[in-house]
Amino acid sequence: LPWQRRSSNHFKPCHEKDLAYCLNGGECFVIETLSGPHKHCKCREGYQGIRCDQFLPKTDSILSDPSEHTINTQINF
Repeated sequence: LPWQRRSSNHFKPCHEKDLAYCLNGGECFVIETLSGPHKHCKCREGYQGIRCDQFLPKTDSILSDPSEHTINTQINF
């Protein structure tokens, strides 16, 4: 993970008791600042938000081929 490769001690894994802070398989880490430690999440693909609680659909599933969604409007008399 990019935050683990830094040489600084500002990024640390969350304590065992805080591992459930991130949802949907997100990884919890702590950033040490002058005002104290702050929990953050690295979300898995398909999720976003402070705690990885928002589903982010893939754009290819939203922008599918419109020809697959045609409606037959033929009227027979």
